[in-house]
Amino acid sequence: MESGDEEANENFFHEISKKQRFDRLLFTKNFPGANSKERMAHLLEITEEVPGTDGGVRITKESVNERGTGITVGDAVTTEAERMKELWHDYNLLPTAPLVSIHYAMWIGDDLLDKPTDYTYDRGNIETGASETVQIGNGSILAGLEKAILRMTQGSQHFVILSPEWGYGKWGNLPMIPGNATLVFQVYVRFVSYEIEDRFVRMPMRLREKIPLKVILSTCTRLKFEAKKHFEKTSDVRKQVNRNTGEETYKKSGKNTGDFFGAERAGELLDCAANVLERAMCKNLDEENLGEGIFLERAFFRKHFI
Repeated sequence: MESGDEEANENFFHEISKKQRFDRLLFTKNFPGANSKERMAHLLEITEEVPGTDGGVRITKESVNERGTGITVGDAVTTEAERMKELWHDYNLLPTAPLVSIHYAMWIGDDLLDKPTDYTYDRGNIETGASETVQIGNGSILAGLEKAILRMTQGSQHFVILSPEWGYGKWGNLPMIPGNATLVFQVYVRFVSYEIEDRFVRMPMRLREKIPLKVILSTCTRLKFEAKKHFEKTSDVRKQVNRNTGEETYKKSGKNTGDFFGAERAGELLDCAANVLERAMCKNLDEENLGEGIFLERAFFRKHFI
């Protein structure tokens, strides 16, 4: 293929991806409701109350896509509690809540026909947007939105409605959000992570020093294999079954569909490994020679990531 053809092909897929980006997390053309009031009425029909919120937080009963898998974020918090305790015991690390990567679109409740007020696909890269990474339990997002996310699974996508009490209250967040505004979100959970690498880069140096070098290297090795697996998925054939007709179809991901999530996630994992290695320190000079540790770190990075 000549260079001109390659450039035209690349531009073609770029435009497909760009178009699909702006279709993500938005209301579909056939979504019920000729105006904001009717659209909100339909949302209230397809959502249910999140327990403990007195109806102030509502979420769709099922994921609006077919990609949700595994246990909910809330169940993951419970299931991982023991492993967090083990980590504390083994390496004297402070247990922290999981990190959840999300994309979302947010509308003001009385303006559901216009473009979102806040939209993560409107940020960063033209094709992928810029996802938001939140830490459960530390107040990094609205309390109502966190309660809804706890009921979601990795890969799922839900509409969420927040009453003013669970949003920005009577004062709002001017100029973008007026007071007493009901908020409507469509949220997509990209991934949930408890792994040590996500905490390591946020630790103060006094805690990093307690992590053995072998733990750092084994963590980066795992990240390398995970990245490879995600990258290879961008060219794997996918089987899809229509839930209504039972018809089976096959398609490839990646360039053939404009879905670059696998390659994007692979890049994130490799960046994470690089960040861990940059911050890695030996436990102490008696256990490892500092110069040898730095040499191993650089050699490992050159061998596996360059």
